[in-house]
Amino acid sequence: MRRTYLPAAIGALLACALGTAQAAGPSADYKLEAEHTSTSPDGATTVEQYAKVDAEGDYTWQFWARHGDTFTLLEPEQRDYAAGFRFTNDSQ
Repeated sequence: MRRTYLPAAIGALLACALGTAQAAGPSADYKLEAEHTSTSPDGATTVEQYAKVDAEGDYTWQFWARHGDTFTLLEPEQRDYAAGFRFTNDSQ
């Protein structure tokens, strides 16, 4: 995937995944990468990024959205690099 398509792909990913609520969270082999965490301006939604590194040093990423008591996996998992989530001023 070309990086120029990344914002559109992330938007489509969010739109498709919002109905997939999961309470369990990422598995133990995924570690929170706090520097890639994004919180909406109103503080209601946080997107957390978790990474798993395999034996060859390759990364697999999972993106989880917290909103109230809901913890939602934004599927699918991504390879190689973190995503750049941004919120507008009205927290969209």
